[in-house]
Amino acid sequence: MQAETPINLEQRFAFEEWAKGHGLDVRAEGDGRFVAPATQLAWEGYQACCHRLAGRQPLELFARIRPRSEYAHQANRMIRDGHRYPFPVALARDTNGYVVKGGVGGCYRLKDVDLIAVVDGAELELTGKRGGK
Repeated sequence: MQAETPINLEQRFAFEEWAKGHGLDVRAEGDGRFVAPATQLAWEGYQACCHRLAGRQPLELFARIRPRSEYAHQANRMIRDGHRYPFPVALARDTNGYVVKGGVGGCYRLKDVDLIAVVDGAELELTGKRGGK
């Protein structure tokens, strides 16, 4: 039987504070997994980031505009004009929900992009499949 890695409570509380501030559902199961898939994926990305900051390479975060987003045309423009795509981003608080900063548009909502972290040189999709835009 494989031993479970204990949860770093300082990281967990910091993440939950951030997640609540961004409107994510922070309810969790008894095993510590978040009920909402988007919150669980964000938590996994946050943990990867904390792991990287603990003496390893900094986490690289990128975004790909979703095909059904009202901003989908910007993806074609970035590719056509030779910009890096998926494009590097940072996350920041925004009262209007445009928390993904970067790209030719400057800012996007989480519903408009798929987030990707580069971990050990490989892409890790942080955004699960969602319906709608």
